[in-house]
Amino acid sequence: MPYVLRRGGPDNGFMSAVPALAPATTPRVSAPVQPRAQVVSFGDTLGAIARRNNVSVQSLLAANPQIKDANRIQAGSVIRLPDVAAGKTFTVGSTNAAATGFVRRTPAQGIPVVAQPAASASPVDRMIDQVARVEGRGRYDAWNASDNGRGVSFGIIQFNQKTGHLPALLREMNAQHPGKFRAYFGPHADNLLDERWVRTANLNTPELKQRMQRAAQDPDMQAVQRSVARREYLDPVVKLASSKGITSERAVALLFDSAVQNGPTATRAMFTRVMATSPSQEEFCQRFAHLADANRFADGRRGKLLQSPHFSSEPLQLAAATPRDEVPELLAREPRAMKLAI
Repeated sequence: MPYVLRRGGPDNGFMSAVPALAPATTPRVSAPVQPRAQVVSFGDTLGAIARRNNVSVQSLLAANPQIKDANRIQAGSVIRLPDVAAGKTFTVGSTNAAATGFVRRTPAQGIPVVAQPAASASPVDRMIDQVARVEGRGRYDAWNASDNGRGVSFGIIQFNQKTGHLPALLREMNAQHPGKFRAYFGPHADNLLDERWVRTANLNTPELKQRMQRAAQDPDMQAVQRSVARREYLDPVVKLASSKGITSERAVALLFDSAVQNGPTATRAMFTRVMATSPSQEEFCQRFAHLADANRFADGRRGKLLQSPHFSSEPLQLAAATPRDEVPELLAREPRAMKLAI
């Protein structure tokens, strides 16, 4: 559902108009309702299916009354996905379009989404766009109400509430745009800056969810999501890889993708295991992809990265990151994904 954001003065702690929570009276675009279904693969869970399709577990259960136990679904069975409004996508301009190459908007939803990485985009943007299309279906407002029991996951790389970097994302939103942060989150702003509160709170209340998703439609807040994704996940794997002479775009893309899905600790363990064989750049990519895709939730995503035309075997060239005291070691808390048996 589209919304209109009325902006006030510069982002100096003041906005002349606080975004209203009521839907705007913008004419809605009609679109046919199209039922969808998915065959359950071996090892699938309702949580994984919900995340892949950007729906909640609750909506899956509502659409599939035959499921009596949410923790037990059978491989080969058919899961009906909640009906969605289908509509042709078209390209629109936005602040983010210049950085990533493309931004799409679905007429039925009015939500900016990341499209295929553009060849002209920087390596950082191509890597973030690639992971975003898998993790958050390319949507800055992507919402998983219960990510494998780890609370809410939100945004283009699914920043997690309980074990991931959602608290860091919220703090960075406030640090970069304090006025907008207060305007979007209103009476909840102070609580959302308290990490302990964020990790234990029920973020699935309709008001909080709506406020967070409204903020995600702001290009400035979208840029914050991208900067935190780089700082917390990409920069650490670049440091890890370069310390052992692994420098290719594709190798770093594989490590970044794994750090987002599997967590920093599991990614470092897999990296160490592969490096023990003294691989070449190409051998590293092949072996790491195979190892990381042993995760039953991986869905072959590293194997697909091996074939992606968006990354080369050339050394990664990075522009300077946003200034900060130091790049975090890849031993930070594990974000929302499973620990792997390595």
